[in-house]
Amino acid sequence: MNQIFSGIFILCTFLLGLYGTGCEKHNVDGKIHIVATTGIIGDVLQSSLDSNFVIHVLMKPGVDPHLYKATAGDISLLLNADIIIYNGLHLEGKMSEVLAKLSAKKKVIAMSDHLPEHALRLIDGAHDPHLWFDVQLWNDALQGTLKTIAQYYPAESQSSKEKADEYARKLKKLHSWTDSLITTIPEQRRYLITAHDAFGYFGDAYEIKVVGLQGMSTLSDFGMNDLMSIGNLILQKKIRSIFVEMSIAPRSMEALMLNVTSRGGSVNIGGNLYADALDASNTNAGTYIGIIKHNVNTIVKALK
Repeated sequence: MNQIFSGIFILCTFLLGLYGTGCEKHNVDGKIHIVATTGIIGDVLQSSLDSNFVIHVLMKPGVDPHLYKATAGDISLLLNADIIIYNGLHLEGKMSEVLAKLSAKKKVIAMSDHLPEHALRLIDGAHDPHLWFDVQLWNDALQGTLKTIAQYYPAESQSSKEKADEYARKLKKLHSWTDSLITTIPEQRRYLITAHDAFGYFGDAYEIKVVGLQGMSTLSDFGMNDLMSIGNLILQKKIRSIFVEMSIAPRSMEALMLNVTSRGGSVNIGGNLYADALDASNTNAGTYIGIIKHNVNTIVKALK
């Protein structure tokens, strides 16, 4: 654990040193530079803001934010940012401490801060950070974030209004499409079993029961009790498919399959789902809308 986060603590210390000596840099290209922590955040901002804004993303495609380690390249991006936008609710792990310190000098915005408390899932005393799997909720967080950006840069944000409104309409259509497709799965088959508990908002929004072998964070691990409990569920409900997450090694789902088959049952891998990260930009799943469509189509095909 200490090794995972050591780079972040070093970055934090270095940033504070730079600020203390007045070495903050400034952009000279006339653009508003926004640094987004995740590709999902970067994509929805890129889809909503025009060329007055330049979007940079810290975490590359396929990178698990729960395990993210800050790099030397992050220092330059963060120091040159006009605005830093992150998910919040500890999705970014120890990076949240860096962002809290930067907020004394920078405009730092948490997407989750734009949602009411009652809209957030609470599990074992901690808020679930995987907001984007409820498309309507994620759109609400995005609209709140765009309003905050507009408070800082009203003229530039006004020029983005048409683009932002069009993207908001796309997200509303995506929400309705997702809801209608999931309802085609017979109710008794609506069980979504994955490696970690990332799909809770998805389950609540679209009425499908979600079970994660690990906890909300991929830093969690699973044990024999977890395997037996979920194995029992699969056997009792005759669940036909479980799902692997793209950014997580398949060993947990393979262990679950072995547990079920060793007891005379049968279950298969229904496909790979995107959870915490986008795919490469030149792929269908290189956008937020793309990963939602991929996931929904994969789930429906496997469970219907």
